[in-house]
Amino acid sequence: MKKWVSLVAILAVALLEAMLVDHFKVFGAKPDLLLITLVILAGFFLFQLPWIITLAIIAGIFKDIFSANIFGVNTLLFCAWAILIVRISKRISIDDNLRRAALIFALALLDSIGTRIILVLWGNPIAWGIFLRIGFLSALYTLIVSPLMFRIPWLWLSNHRIHAY
Repeated sequence: MKKWVSLVAILAVALLEAMLVDHFKVFGAKPDLLLITLVILAGFFLFQLPWIITLAIIAGIFKDIFSANIFGVNTLLFCAWAILIVRISKRISIDDNLRRAALIFALALLDSIGTRIILVLWGNPIAWGIFLRIGFLSALYTLIVSPLMFRIPWLWLSNHRIHAY
């Protein structure tokens, strides 16, 4: 049941990000709702690593489909972030909103840096000023929006901390 809810959540957030979030850009930066959702699902629902990687691949594919970047960049990075989240959540409890928000900010910043580095390696140069402004503002915007995502109704499942098989 929780696996299906997580798939529906990824799909709903991907559609929301594709249709609505572009209207709320600030200086070219927008929040990364799929990354927030991945952090919530990977760090809070206690799924096994293969399922988290599956969710990361699905979220990355959706993000790649709806973005103008090279296809596969987000899928690759989301898989890396999912593994990192699972490893961090085994060592540090990320059940409280402050730690989860700090993790989201760090991952959003790393995601922005990783995306920009991959794009530069593929021959798409980006001016440093634009890179720093959009990367930092996107991470900050993602951090600001994340508490709203923590209160989404489908998170009621988190109260039933049952391990998924």
